[in-house]
Amino acid sequence: SDPMNLWDAPLTAKGEDQASSLMGYFGSLRSSSEAVQIAITSPLTRSVQTLLRAMPPESLAAADRYEVSALLAEHLEAS
Repeated sequence: SDPMNLWDAPLTAKGEDQASSLMGYFGSLRSSSEAVQIAITSPLTRSVQTLLRAMPPESLAAADRYEVSALLAEHLEAS
């Protein structure tokens, strides 16, 4: 149990702003024929939130495909 939500913490307001600021960059890749084909993220909340803010599925910044992989999650013994 993580009563203070430290292990799977959501993005902060600053993190949300930083992730959202990437949307223009990813949108420019699509318009230059270099769109992201697959976006892979950790299942941790902040990772998924970052991906979905930077590359919203229904936007010009969208990847062609999204995947969540537990292999990308941080491990307690490594943090």
